[in-house]
Amino acid sequence: GLKMDLTDNRFDPTTGFIGATTYQLAGTYLGGSNKFHRISVDLGYYQPLVWKLVGHIRGNLIVANSYGGKRLPVQERIYLGGTDTVRGFKTFHLSPTEAVTDASGMTHQERIGGNKALYFNNEVMFPVYEPLGLKGLVFFDAGNAFRGGESLSLTDLRPTAGGGVRVATPFGLVRIEWGLNLDKRPGEANSAVHLTMGSTF
Repeated sequence: GLKMDLTDNRFDPTTGFIGATTYQLAGTYLGGSNKFHRISVDLGYYQPLVWKLVGHIRGNLIVANSYGGKRLPVQERIYLGGTDTVRGFKTFHLSPTEAVTDASGMTHQERIGGNKALYFNNEVMFPVYEPLGLKGLVFFDAGNAFRGGESLSLTDLRPTAGGGVRVATPFGLVRIEWGLNLDKRPGEANSAVHLTMGSTF
């Protein structure tokens, strides 16, 4: 993959552009029973606003397809939700579903993963207690994963919103965020809490 980081701080950026693209190929002369290729493009931009506010916008596109008569392996399908994709959904809980009947005859919706995905993150960060590197933020995310036969559609992106805090530590950035599902559907949670350590997405 290729990555370009023009931000001012790898772990806690406040200005600049960051972009990455990756390509994965399985099968052909590489061997193995799985035959698929997958590409992702991830672009982000940080911009200082008024006072000490910092705006951040990010977009990510992922497309995966099988070839040679093979199906895309379940583990390679795309599931969104979680700290680094669409906050407000639990990790891997935003996905196409299909009806499945269990041994008792009950039918339920099961997440099957997508062949493509598109999501956006928008957030505004602000200082809370600068001596400790403590920051707050509010965010609005939108995204979805789509079946192989579906087209990417902005109108089908699932919106979420929320807020959180981040604190810089010697071990990296600690992030605690809460997101609300603004378009809740049957079987989905109203919200999700996310906790992680490391660099921001």
